Amino acid sequence: KNLKQQNVDEHLSLCEQQMIALEHQEKMIQIRKNKIKQYQKSLNEIIYLKEHPFEKQKIDTECIISFDLTNLQLLKKYIENPYLYSRIQHSDYLDQEEREV
Repeated sequence: KNLKQQNVDEHLSLCEQQMIALEHQEKMIQIRKNKIKQYQKSLNEIIYLKEHPFEKQKIDTECIISFDLTNLQLLKKYIENPYLYSRIQHSDYLDQEEREV
């Protein structure tokens, strides 16, 4: 209403307030978009699982290898992140071994 009575500094302040409000709305929209994308992924996973029903299979336990951590530094690393030392190896290639630490 009274824009004509406001000076330039007041107009600038109003613009800054509007910009902040728009940026907040933009962030909220992005959060909502991300939630919808995640929901779509879940729905697609349900569709995939319906099209590819669960099949019971025997677990190949020959590929499970136990190991001891006696080095204190390695043990601390393992405790901080156990997945550092996890390994998956295809049972057809048990004779080939690659390790990354």
